[in-house]
Amino acid sequence: ASIDASGSAKFSGNLIASGSAQFDKLVFATDSAGASISGVLAGTSTVGIDTLLAGQTSLQINNTKITERSLIYITPLASTGNNVLYVASKTNCANGDFACIPHFVVALDTPAPRDIKFNWWIIN
Repeated sequence: ASIDASGSAKFSGNLIASGSAQFDKLVFATDSAGASISGVLAGTSTVGIDTLLAGQTSLQINNTKITERSLIYITPLASTGNNVLYVASKTNCANGDFACIPHFVVALDTPAPRDIKFNWWIIN
């Protein structure tokens, strides 16, 4: 781990914490030009609110409630700049692979012009 003079921290490996954390902006990864790329969020609720950050095209949301028959609905909470936010994929891990993590991916065909906050709802 390292923290520079500006307060930026970098970690390799896993970051595990108990309690809570607050972030003004959380970038999961960057490409070689420094632009944000897709991220991953985890949860066990059947409803939630998340944000696809400006410049990203997808966001993976890990969730143990996903089954083969799950319906996943997403609703943007602000303008998407005429981009369609959609569920690009769903993985339920029904094949017995213990390393598999149930998740769905919310995506846009082109990078988000601004942060896009949205609701999601899993119905089983």
